[in-house]
Amino acid sequence: MGRELLFFIPFSYAAHSRFVAKRDYIFHFLYEWFPAVVILAYALQGDMLKAIYSFALGYTAFIALYEIGYLVNDFYSVKHETDGRNRAGKLAPDKTMLTAWVIWRLVLAISLIYVIGPGNYLYFFTAIALLIVFGTHNLLRSKKLKIGTFILLATLRFYLPFLPFLSLELLLKLLPGIFLCYVCYRTITYAQSKGLWMKVPKTNKFRIVYYGMISLISGIVYLTDPNAFLLLFPVYYLFIWIGFSLASLFSNTSIR
Repeated sequence: MGRELLFFIPFSYAAHSRFVAKRDYIFHFLYEWFPAVVILAYALQGDMLKAIYSFALGYTAFIALYEIGYLVNDFYSVKHETDGRNRAGKLAPDKTMLTAWVIWRLVLAISLIYVIGPGNYLYFFTAIALLIVFGTHNLLRSKKLKIGTFILLATLRFYLPFLPFLSLELLLKLLPGIFLCYVCYRTITYAQSKGLWMKVPKTNKFRIVYYGMISLISGIVYLTDPNAFLLLFPVYYLFIWIGFSLASLFSNTSIR
């Protein structure tokens, strides 16, 4: 019982079931958390402390909702899958405890959403959309149809933590870069894990080529449409994988 009470803390179940190694934290920090804080700092005129605080609030509300999807997937959907993975490990809460975890996260998320963005209907309905999309994703049995819901989940996963703090104009400017550099890449790796995509080499060389090509195309597009974010996103991720490639020359460490 004592251990199960710890799972009322937001992010605790994600840490237990998805962040199983140091590399998972490194990947999410570089791919999601750090870019989000930088974007917030830009929107907040360079106030990094306020950006970190805003991200912490936004991410807590987001992960509370997202963990509901994890819980439904791991304790319900996986039972109806032929090749489902046991991400919960030895954790086996009864229905009362599981329901309590879900209700508490829902209450917490709604409270934070109200505090963060009172009157921000875009934020409110986007949060509802996250629950609907994740629910649909968990209920679908077709792996091919799940690709569509995963694309939406990846987009919402990146956007939702900072969405209430940004103008609609800035959110739209970010979309092409986020879609090409984050959503598409995550969708490729997801589809490959489900056996629905060609066998892409799990090497840094592929990632460097992928982001190198996007950087080149973005650079050409930038000449006619100077959207700095479209150019900065691929260049940022390109340098990440170049860095990992150089690091791998001296160690056997790999990140996804």
